[in-house]
Amino acid sequence: MYRLIALLNIVGKVIDKVLVKRMLFIADTYGLLPRTYTGGRVVVGCKYAVYLLLEKIYAIWQTGDEDVVSLLMLNVSGVFNNVLHWRLIYCL
Repeated sequence: MYRLIALLNIVGKVIDKVLVKRMLFIADTYGLLPRTYTGGRVVVGCKYAVYLLLEKIYAIWQTGDEDVVSLLMLNVSGVFNNVLHWRLIYCL
């Protein structure tokens, strides 16, 4: 018995990609997003977000306030599936 395959609208996907790229370009060109916004942008990524967080923590530490607690938690639940296993074994 054969089953039908439902294909998604390819034209809709292409238009969506073009609009998203155009909107992000305009937002970056005219500075519509704050520099701390990192979601969905090509130029900035996870490393930049961690850098901004560490920069903020270091600035707070420099104030000399003794009642500062810093905690950084990362969600790495999907990392193992995408890691190079031979590299992980080498590092361990």
